[in-house]
Amino acid sequence: MWLRCVGHCRCRAANAKGAGFVHHGFRLSTNNLIFQQQPVAAVLFYRPFSPFSRKRGCWRLNSRFFATYLPLPVTETGPSNIMTDPIAKKPADFFRTYPLWIAALLLFTFLLRLIEHLGAVLQGTGGTATALLYGLLNDAGFALSLAFVLCLPLLLAWYWKPRVSFVLFLVFSGCYLLISAALSRYYLVTNTLLGADLFGYSLADIQTTVRSSTQFSFTDLLPLALLVLFVVAVRWVQKRSLQVFPLGAGILLLAGMGCTFRYNAFSAQPGTPGANLSVNKCAYFVDANLSDGNTGAAKITFAPYPLLRNDNSTDALTPFFDLKGQKPNFVFLIVEGLGRDFTGPSAAYGGFMPFLDSLSGQGLYWSNFLSSAGRSFAGLPSIFGSLPYAKNGFSALGEAMPVHHSLISLLKKNGYHTSYFYGGNANFD
Repeated sequence: MWLRCVGHCRCRAANAKGAGFVHHGFRLSTNNLIFQQQPVAAVLFYRPFSPFSRKRGCWRLNSRFFATYLPLPVTETGPSNIMTDPIAKKPADFFRTYPLWIAALLLFTFLLRLIEHLGAVLQGTGGTATALLYGLLNDAGFALSLAFVLCLPLLLAWYWKPRVSFVLFLVFSGCYLLISAALSRYYLVTNTLLGADLFGYSLADIQTTVRSSTQFSFTDLLPLALLVLFVVAVRWVQKRSLQVFPLGAGILLLAGMGCTFRYNAFSAQPGTPGANLSVNKCAYFVDANLSDGNTGAAKITFAPYPLLRNDNSTDALTPFFDLKGQKPNFVFLIVEGLGRDFTGPSAAYGGFMPFLDSLSGQGLYWSNFLSSAGRSFAGLPSIFGSLPYAKNGFSALGEAMPVHHSLISLLKKNGYHTSYFYGGNANFD
């Protein structure tokens, strides 16, 4: 005989002393009695009672013949997910998680430093072990400063929703890593640090500079790959709910507080290629823009004309020239971007123009000078007239340009004819 539970067996649930039981009614057929138990892994409890009863001409099993025990739900005792737990909004929970985010940021900041240092080694531009060590220290200082600045906004976002705080950290950190990669790329191409001059260029000028000085290569995708890995790593840490003690967060924040106003405290020997290589490029960029308007108190002699001064200079150049009663010809050779790093006796990257280097030993040579502007369009007014920058450059004044003197105008009054030749894109800068 087989025992079988039919579809209309009046199954019902009951609770007995806090535990759930499912009872089944069964019907005895004439040929077989079939029983099918669901679920399979069920526990049967037998009780001392009369199993069969007859009702309406049909043999039935008593409902207490067996019962399926439904276990109580098991409460999870492991660590809960901080991102979804509504209770985990306390400062302690934030400070247990925040150091891990900063650790991931430091790790990928160091990876960018290693990529930049490797590029400098391949180019032969000062990739020394000392420059690498100082660079890692400067990067750690700026990253901790960033962590200190972001701590309060992220903590407020954590009180609202922990997931929002996590997303904001990814956005800020991702922007920092991308900007760092771009500034490092600029340094490797130009061997110069990018400062406040960036905001003086138009978007078209920036595109022209990038297209003419760089070529796309596979290494350009490394920063993007690192950014993706950074997001994956932080997500992995967050899903595992890994935590450290709040003391770790306090140490990181104190270190960041100490580094907030000490950007690039470590530097290689000044004047060497390793000095610029060891600088944190983001810190230099921020510092150059924040200090752009810090000019100090100026001593003005004549208030209506602040550039007017009493002439007390002496003729210091005449003894070096032997004119012999004949007017000499003047040739001014101006090269875009040809600075002290590339020419002269103490050039860090010398050898590009050996003929000009030889001329510096046969005449007057100035190793330093005071520049009145940092843009190409201000070069001619500064060189030939020491003219002020005005708002957007002295040349941009147009009809509002005041009456002024320059070397060109003085030579014209002395019978000279001036010719100008330019070997570049005249629409640029």
